[in-house]
Amino acid sequence: MSPLTTFAPSPKLTSLGAGQLFFDRFLDTGLPSGAMFSLGNCSNFGIAVKVTTKQVENFLTAAGGIYDQANLDKTQTVKIEGYEYGPDQFAMITMGQLPTAVTQTANPTITAEALASATVTKKGRAFQTAFRSITVTDVKQGATTLVLNVDYVVKDAALGIIYFPETGAVDDTMAVTIDYACAALVATDGVRQINAGMEANIIGKLLFVPAPRRGPSWEVLVPIVTFTPTGDLNFIGTDYGKWTVEGQILDNSANDPTNQWYRLTRRS
Repeated sequence: MSPLTTFAPSPKLTSLGAGQLFFDRFLDTGLPSGAMFSLGNCSNFGIAVKVTTKQVENFLTAAGGIYDQANLDKTQTVKIEGYEYGPDQFAMITMGQLPTAVTQTANPTITAEALASATVTKKGRAFQTAFRSITVTDVKQGATTLVLNVDYVVKDAALGIIYFPETGAVDDTMAVTIDYACAALVATDGVRQINAGMEANIIGKLLFVPAPRRGPSWEVLVPIVTFTPTGDLNFIGTDYGKWTVEGQILDNSANDPTNQWYRLTRRS
């Protein structure tokens, strides 16, 4: 390995950063899980230091000025902006519980399930089946079988959404039932759900693996950080969706007195 350029001035020390962030979300016990997940394609990662100071003015002369200043405290915060809408990222940025798999048992013959009661308006409305991933056999009102894409439309088979157009023959005074099949869903299918907003704190270890376009490579290890989401989580828009979180770096001296806040390691 060639010796690294250490002293400025040198264009080799200018930086155009890039890299990947990994997060180990701590367990409910407060201990590391030991398994880190990637935050994906992040457009911003930065650390800010804010120092709280106390000052006394110079009252001895008309010119005034600062007579003395002392630093009382400092806060160190992390800001991350990312683009990937994966389950792990969503659980983190929504203050949610860990992702869980959505599963169901296949059933080829679900018969006469109540879809809409006789007392509700049906035309121009949508209704949902009890199961996901459906294949519709029939939609009925009494003995009458309604016509697909005329009297009803399967708007979304994954969620079991059935819509009744205003121009269809559905009778608002009669109950509607549905015959259908639902497919099996297993954990390996990758369908996940997150109960958002259920966690008071999202705490863990943050690790930055550098891959700069230009300049030195600095690893960043933050042993303990607590994250708070900021900004909006957009599901509709004219640009790629992006999320933002900010984190407060916490005192780690009880675990490692040699790395109280965070550590930077230059590797190339």
